[in-house]
Amino acid sequence: MVKRISTITQLEHEIIDLRARLEEAEQILHAIHNGEIDALVISTEHGKRVFTLESAEQPFRLLVENMSEGALTMTRESTILYANQRFAQMLKKPLEKLIGFVLLDLIRPADREKLQTLLDKDCNHRRLTSLDLIDANGGWVPVQLSLINLQLDNVPGNICAVVTDLTEQKQHEKALQESEARYRSLVENANEAIVVIKDNVIIFTNPMAEQMLSCSAKKMTSLPFNEFVHPEDRHLIAKRTKKRLSGDRPVNPFNYRLMDYEGNIKHIQENSVKIEWEGSSAVLALLTDVTEFKKMEDEMFKKDKLDAIGILAGGIAHDFNNYLATLQANISLAKLYKGDKVKIGEKLANMEKATQRAGELSNQLFTFAQGGAPLREKISIGKLITNDIKFALSGSPIYPNITMDADLYMVDADAGQLSQVFNNIAINAVQAMPEGGTLEVRAKNVDLAAETGNFTIPLPKGPYVKVTVRDTGTGIPQKHLRKIFDPFFTTKDKGRGLGLATSYSIIKKHGGHIDVESELGKGTSFTVLLPAVEGADGLQPAGKDALPGEGKILLMDDEKDLLGVMGDSLSILGYDVALSRDGRQALELYTRAREQNQPFDLVILDLTIPGGMGGKQTIKELLKIDPEVKAIVISGYSHDPVMSRYSDFGFKGMLAKPFTIEELSKVINEVIK
Repeated sequence: MVKRISTITQLEHEIIDLRARLEEAEQILHAIHNGEIDALVISTEHGKRVFTLESAEQPFRLLVENMSEGALTMTRESTILYANQRFAQMLKKPLEKLIGFVLLDLIRPADREKLQTLLDKDCNHRRLTSLDLIDANGGWVPVQLSLINLQLDNVPGNICAVVTDLTEQKQHEKALQESEARYRSLVENANEAIVVIKDNVIIFTNPMAEQMLSCSAKKMTSLPFNEFVHPEDRHLIAKRTKKRLSGDRPVNPFNYRLMDYEGNIKHIQENSVKIEWEGSSAVLALLTDVTEFKKMEDEMFKKDKLDAIGILAGGIAHDFNNYLATLQANISLAKLYKGDKVKIGEKLANMEKATQRAGELSNQLFTFAQGGAPLREKISIGKLITNDIKFALSGSPIYPNITMDADLYMVDADAGQLSQVFNNIAINAVQAMPEGGTLEVRAKNVDLAAETGNFTIPLPKGPYVKVTVRDTGTGIPQKHLRKIFDPFFTTKDKGRGLGLATSYSIIKKHGGHIDVESELGKGTSFTVLLPAVEGADGLQPAGKDALPGEGKILLMDDEKDLLGVMGDSLSILGYDVALSRDGRQALELYTRAREQNQPFDLVILDLTIPGGMGGKQTIKELLKIDPEVKAIVISGYSHDPVMSRYSDFGFKGMLAKPFTIEELSKVINEVIK
């Protein structure tokens, strides 16, 4: 009886269990019907198998089937249970042939242990690895595998994998590495120094920079860049940096001087650009050492001047000998006219004229050799042009036809440098007209204003002096006109191409403009524009008579004969004169006169005293003794800065040798009054 009751109880339990399973089955069928289940996992004697439900078109399935990465599910033994089309494409195999295939057999042998290690890990975290698959052609496909354990109905054991094709990435990485290698090779073997500067500190440098600056990269990158810049050029770098920071683009190339770690000066040409370096702004600079080129340029510049002087030498010797012959002839005739004061006076006047012309010739030689920054003064441009053109053409078969406005403006300029400009232009004309001809020179006043339409001339509006020099020579080909002012450009066998380049630089420094027009077989025309200043040329000509005066003058000059004749001249004019051969003697005489309460009213000092104290040092000492001292400087070096800016050095006037007694008396009269 007991046994029967036990059997009934067991049967009831089985019925209850069967009902529960039927209820669960009904729920699963309901879920399948509603599309809530994608696949079933069934355990068999051969292991678990996954059966997908083709009717379950869930959004997740669509996502997997259309994703750009490969996707698959597999057992822990790497048997593929499911794969999407993208994974099949990676391996160049039909999708149906991949199901049931062992993934380990599709991996490059060297990477199989790597995958097996991840498969053996019993964890639910995502695992990543990179390896190579083997495609149907035997090629390798670099991929990244992302693995995670898969659970269906809370039954663990399978693995889901997402496969990312790294082929393009690897190709890009390889191309980038090759590109970096090429650029690294270029940078390391470049003939230019390459540096990156951030906040005035060098943060990158190449081997050429180490060589240029005689400093290791390690040491260099710990120093401010300014320490390598020549002290006199640091303001240029500061100005350039300020301009770059304000948003402007500095002009390239840029020339300045560096000093290497050993103190040697290097002339540098820089090309630079603003870049981004590690998240902030920096400057990439390419530095070219042009030191040797600069030396060569200087030598060629000297050679060019010598060549030009050679062209002029014949004419100079010719004219100077004529002046000497005139002097000699008049001296000889004056001796013969012993008692005829009128005749003697005529001969003396002729000698004076010849001497003046010889002095003008001497000054031309000084101005030809001068260069550098303009030493400006208000000058008569008309007289300068006339003298320079005639000087340059002397001894040549070319006739100068010079015309200019009667009221030609004056200009604020360096007479010596302008002389060099017109000498260079005239010399070009001589070379262009070997058979001779006429050189037309026209100087006139012009007014450049906005309303006149002079927009092609890069000058501000205002009054200018326009000088046009036109020859009738061979002309210049059009293809060469744009290069005519470039340094070292020349079409002449013996030329160095510096004359016109120098002329261009001089006119630009004076705030003017120079241009050229030419036609083959018809000649060339140069046009020079210079800013004018108030006052017309020659409106108030100086008087010809010597001006008498009175007062006490101290005269200093090292040339004994000149000192004597100047002393006599001043005495004849009415002055009480004391003579000195150098600065120290002049200081003694000046001090003694003040102590005796008989001070000098004026001091005339020669600028250069060989072996002694010259005028520049003497005036410094005189100003210490007497801050009110009145002094005039005289010199045969008319282009010394002291002569053009005499007031900056304490002088009240200046006079260039040679000069006449009339010119001397005029300057004394202006200063002593």
